[in-house]
Amino acid sequence: MESSVKSFQDSIGDGIGALRYERRGDGDRILVLLNMNTESLLMTIESGTILVSTDFDLVGQKVTGTVKIKGVEGIVIDFDS
Repeated sequence: MESSVKSFQDSIGDGIGALRYERRGDGDRILVLLNMNTESLLMTIESGTILVSTDFDLVGQKVTGTVKIKGVEGIVIDFDS
C-alpha cells in the first residue's frame, strides 16, 4: 500500500500542545491525535471510528464532529469512507 501524508501539524489552535497527523492511501484515511498537555482538549474531526487509544475504553467508539482527548492521551481514528 502506497500512502502519502496529507497534512501534519505540530500544534492545533494557539499552541495548545497537541499533534495532529493525517495519512491517506488507497482510499483509507487515518488520523492520529496526541494531546501532550495535562488538560483535556476538544478537537474537531470528521466522523470515524477509534481504532487505538491510550484509554482502552474508547476503542471501537464512533465519533462525529468533535472528540474529547484527555491529558497526555493519544487516539487513532479511521475516517468513515
